[in-house]
Amino acid sequence: MILPIGKLLFLHAGVGLDGVAGLKKKIAKNVNIYTYLKMVFIYSGQHIQLPGGSFAYTRREPLGVCVGIGAWNYPFQIAAWKSAPAMACGNAMVFKPSPMTPVTVVMLAEIYKEAGVPDGLFNVVQGGAETGGLLCHHPMVAKVSFTGSVPTGKKV
Repeated sequence: MILPIGKLLFLHAGVGLDGVAGLKKKIAKNVNIYTYLKMVFIYSGQHIQLPGGSFAYTRREPLGVCVGIGAWNYPFQIAAWKSAPAMACGNAMVFKPSPMTPVTVVMLAEIYKEAGVPDGLFNVVQGGAETGGLLCHHPMVAKVSFTGSVPTGKKV
């Protein structure tokens, strides 16, 4: 599974060969739900002050259905970064990848299935701006996590 993902990232997402090197370790790190679950319990409820007046606050809160919308440049990683913590907190994830890089997230879904993630917990929806808008405004969606351009982010 690792070689096809690396090949797709190289061909479709513009990831250079140096970015594909060591991909097995990167993928294992990105999709390790147990690591995210452990971090959720360790950091839950903590307020962490960051430079520039920003802060990070984490709490374990199962909300229900969460939507992830990803960009073209890190299609696999963004899908993993959004879905693993959401599912570790007890949420279902509907992920819409960029239309420019639609395949690697389908492979992530296959990895989740192979790992024993129940059907319906991680879902992939393909489409463009209209699909993203429908997902963002669906009444059953509790949270949206978006990575992309500022103009699109303002619409989300």
